[in-house]
Amino acid sequence: MEPTEAPFEVFAGLETSMNDPFVVTRGLRAGLGYTPLPLLGVAVTTAWSPDLGASSLTERARNSIEENGLTPNVSKILGSGTLSYQVTPIRVPGDVSSALHLGAGVAALYTVDDLSFTGSGARDSRDLNLGWTANVDAEVLYRDLGVRIGLSHIRYTERFRDQTDPRALWLVGAAGVYAF
Repeated sequence: MEPTEAPFEVFAGLETSMNDPFVVTRGLRAGLGYTPLPLLGVAVTTAWSPDLGASSLTERARNSIEENGLTPNVSKILGSGTLSYQVTPIRVPGDVSSALHLGAGVAALYTVDDLSFTGSGARDSRDLNLGWTANVDAEVLYRDLGVRIGLSHIRYTERFRDQTDPRALWLVGAAGVYAF
């Protein structure tokens, strides 16, 4: 196999959660990809999401709190990092090139359990949670600049006091790409 023409990529953009019933996570994502061979590569990403307080709650969570007096487990992701190996089964070269990347690897998420909704006066609990990630990214480049749209799945176990709660989070994002 020959090396790829531009083995490095830097990407940055926005992401949002898709399946958390209680919190909408929106934030910034950035990463670096290295593809030494046309088919195989590795990517490192990091993300930051601001804690928007009650404005990040979904309508379902607000209804549970206001109408029913129930307190959902409001766990917000403040930051994350992933390291994944990537396979690129589809690559169309040219001035306008495109690629499909499939990846899998490890993830770390920094979360806060927002306890302000419990009315107990308890302090928020912040944790570092380890897990794994899988992702699909579609990319279109014009020479060395382009756009990447991705779907990521992160599985991790949330710890709160003496309990564990397995979580599965879906994130979708769009980013600008510079290949060099």
